[in-house]
Amino acid sequence: IVTGTTALVSGTTYYATQSVEGCESPTRTAVTATISIVEPPAGEASQTFSLEEGQEISIADIVITAEGSVTWFASEEDAINNTGAIDVNTFTIAIGETVTLYVVQTIGECVSEPFAITVSAVMGLDGFAAGALKVYPNPVKDVLTLSYTSEITSVTVYNLLGQQVLNKNVNQDETQIDLSGLSSGAYMVRVVADDKAAAIKIIKQ
Repeated sequence: IVTGTTALVSGTTYYATQSVEGCESPTRTAVTATISIVEPPAGEASQTFSLEEGQEISIADIVITAEGSVTWFASEEDAINNTGAIDVNTFTIAIGETVTLYVVQTIGECVSEPFAITVSAVMGLDGFAAGALKVYPNPVKDVLTLSYTSEITSVTVYNLLGQQVLNKNVNQDETQIDLSGLSSGAYMVRVVADDKAAAIKIIKQ
């Protein structure tokens, strides 16, 4: 007997009958269950954008891949309950802000599990190309990856007292910085490329 809480198995045929005043119908209707699982949207779980003064990040700037329609939420609970969806036409992230958003995709009547994306907006200085500097993951546990469209000269890490705690000469367009020896907390990462610089706030877990 299948109850209202029984988990159905895709491809399995179930048979339904009707009972009226204790009398069961003489025939049974066959129903084959087809269960479709929608995967969450794909993308980098941490995305950092280098902006010029006055610029902001919109939902359209966040890079994801999805086959169906997508809906954004400010919390995982909202995403699971499908309440309080973000207005993608008005939502923005300002320079200095780091937020975690949750996105689901809908295909037909099926909705995926939420996918979390942490988005950071940082100030690009002296002509850094907006959006070209990538810093991830943020928050970071051990290794921080940085990439730019041209050669990165150096990367310097400072604590919030302004003290230099790490420096690396890079001379390539992508590098990894080992932060495993640093204490948990917030740090500023200064990236120099083509005689230009950008400062990014990161969180070390």
